[in-house]
Amino acid sequence: MKNKIGNKIYQITTMNYNDKLICVDLDGTLCEWEFWGEWEPNPKKNRIKFLNENVYQKWWHVIIYTARSPEFYQITLAWLIKYWVKFHWISMFIKPWADLYVDDKAVSDKTFFND
Repeated sequence: MKNKIGNKIYQITTMNYNDKLICVDLDGTLCEWEFWGEWEPNPKKNRIKFLNENVYQKWWHVIIYTARSPEFYQITLAWLIKYWVKFHWISMFIKPWADLYVDDKAVSDKTFFND
């Protein structure tokens, strides 16, 4: 399956993903808006389905990372379970090391530096 990210197309099914880590942001990426403890954000169901079927199932280790405070861990975990997001662990308030990052607020280094 091909997936377009920005102006690049990634062939998800033909790459070797053994032992690879992918960090996927939560707020704005897998759900509609940022969570600050007042309401439950709506899921982006097509993105969750893609993550589950084309990333998690292809031997990626999925880390959900978020800038949410650790005090919201239980609420965050409950939301991920409620919307059937497949993941291996959650990183709260800390951006862990990974092979690939998916984030609604990201820009590639080549785009940022125009080279």
